[in-house]
Amino acid sequence: MDSALSDPATRVLVIEDRTARVAWDRAGGAGLVWEAPQDAHDVVGYLGMNDEGRHLLLARSARQQPEDLQAGDPWPEGLEGQARNDQPDTRWLGLREAAPVLGREEATWLSMGIALMNWQDANAFCPACGSATTTNAGGWSQTCTAEGREIFPRTDPAVISAVVHTDENGVDRLLLGNSAAWPPDRYSTFAGFVEAGESLEAAVAREIYEESHVEVDRAQYLGSQPWPFPRSLMVGFIAQAVDRRSAEADGSEIRRVRWFTRTELRDEILAGTVTLPDDVSIAHHLISHWYGEPLPSGPQAHDAQERDRAARPAKSTNGHEEANEN
Repeated sequence: MDSALSDPATRVLVIEDRTARVAWDRAGGAGLVWEAPQDAHDVVGYLGMNDEGRHLLLARSARQQPEDLQAGDPWPEGLEGQARNDQPDTRWLGLREAAPVLGREEATWLSMGIALMNWQDANAFCPACGSATTTNAGGWSQTCTAEGREIFPRTDPAVISAVVHTDENGVDRLLLGNSAAWPPDRYSTFAGFVEAGESLEAAVAREIYEESHVEVDRAQYLGSQPWPFPRSLMVGFIAQAVDRRSAEADGSEIRRVRWFTRTELRDEILAGTVTLPDDVSIAHHLISHWYGEPLPSGPQAHDAQERDRAARPAKSTNGHEEANEN
């Protein structure tokens, strides 16, 4: 990592409170703000090399500590606010807000950076003896200072499944659930963590049955998505239901479950009576895979566009850009 720090082509991604700076150009395109290496950077990891051959590093945002304050200085939160707003054409965004406006590559770098920083924060002390740890291997391992034990980043696998069924007349249906924590119109696929000693396929069958009382006899792997909240890997499946008539919400995690034909799903999306996960989530792509084409846009798509516009810096009347804080 020392050679990367001395390379003038190296770029640094600064993360603060699980957010990174996103900038918009005049055409409305968005991208992460990558900085040239500076002495002030608290570099904590090596992310890799981009397509241009630049080394990419991860750094924490520099913060002034209370013990460093002089009489009359503002409290650190005040300094933080000044630093966060000193570039009017940028916004600090978390992964959920940034992913829809970033390209695939930059969303991946941001996801990786947040995941690595989450892991480092959770392992400042050895989980076995409680001694302090030191960071090695470009931020990707930590060593117990007392016993020399090496600690590596951990990923918690979780399965996420679209449950499908074809009846005797050849009608295809998709089962979706409404979580008790969501608005009544929001539906999605079924997900849960893999338990100790459990295969991915067994986790698919168990989670679906626990949440919907539907038994499945086949599960086909479709893809995966890292989800650093705090360190998950979502593993996506299409699962075949044995009997759709058994579907019933568990009444705890899931408020209700519903079977949809493609026509029913399209009509309810367009009417605004059903809202699905947005297209940055693997759940959206599982549903789209079953649907057979891009999902239609309903009123929620307009809301997403409004959220995107709210995230962008607005143009001021005097021709300069201003950060939109709404």
